[in-house]
Amino acid sequence: MNLEKYKHIKYQLKPNKNKIPINHFTFEDLDEFNSIYKYARDHYKLVKHTQSQGISTKINERLHERYFVVKGNQRFELVIICNSGCYRFLLQNKKKEDNEISGQEACKQIYKFADKYNIDFNRYSNDSDTGKDIKTEIESPHIQVLQKLMLDKVIHHVYHIDFKSSYASRICEAHPELKDMYTEIYSKRKENDGYYKHILTNSIGCWQSPYCVDYTTRYKSVPFQFANLAKTAINGTRAKIEEKIKQLKKKGMVPLLTNTDGIWYYSDHGAYHDSEEGNQLGNWENDHNDCDFLMVSVGAYQYLENGKCKSVVRGLCNLDLIEKDRSKWQFGDLLNLKNLFTFKFSEEVGVYKTYE
Repeated sequence: MNLEKYKHIKYQLKPNKNKIPINHFTFEDLDEFNSIYKYARDHYKLVKHTQSQGISTKINERLHERYFVVKGNQRFELVIICNSGCYRFLLQNKKKEDNEISGQEACKQIYKFADKYNIDFNRYSNDSDTGKDIKTEIESPHIQVLQKLMLDKVIHHVYHIDFKSSYASRICEAHPELKDMYTEIYSKRKENDGYYKHILTNSIGCWQSPYCVDYTTRYKSVPFQFANLAKTAINGTRAKIEEKIKQLKKKGMVPLLTNTDGIWYYSDHGAYHDSEEGNQLGNWENDHNDCDFLMVSVGAYQYLENGKCKSVVRGLCNLDLIEKDRSKWQFGDLLNLKNLFTFKFSEEVGVYKTYE
């Protein structure tokens, strides 16, 4: 196999993984990715990556020619270091957008903003053992069908409440001294919504992970270093959702479905309003109004607003095989949804498709 046709850097014994260019693949390129993996498996030595998914510098892992695979949720990375160079191959459902960033990079950006506001972020840290215990107290995001009798039925006059950057908002409620910093990050979403949205959300996942970027060094990993902030963000958002559900019911409205930081609800007398409504950090707003709505499961629904259909399906399904551009799906197509599938990894075949 001619690896040199792929993007790479010259061979180094101890390369910095972040300096190696990424060759992006989608699952349509599965065979090509697996052929590269099998070539590496048959020709080079398998080594372990670091806790932060980087290239190990330990003597027993620092072989001349080697490879490793990082396995994630619908995301697989193959790193090869060999005579012809150093390579990274990333396989995921869609190619990375220009404004997407990793959780670790999101953390580093938060730390830079903290520096700008003269905030010592260490004051919010916890040691790794404590953080690991705190992680067990973090609840799952609020994603729930609230009216199962309405599954597979078209519902008219449906609205959606969106909590504006809810994770950051909950942190600011608990730590008001951080509000100015977070407000600036939130305001920059007008310049580049995707990038700054990812800073606000992806940092939360990293802070409660074994790969959390150390605030002091900015490159080492300190597992679960800010798990307490992640708990504040996630559990606080769940509590806010539960509170709003009760308020909707008091107004005679029917909550249908929650989706982490939002609520779909039915109302025959217009949208819900209260004093917390607005477009600033800490507010909420009705971002979809008077829609036709169809939900077939907790992770699959469609809404029709002003004649335009939007489809949301967590994971991949049979409809993706028919038309991969979900913007072209028609309202009601989800009634034909079946065969949700995912991708897993085995040393024998590489990445393969499996049905749930």
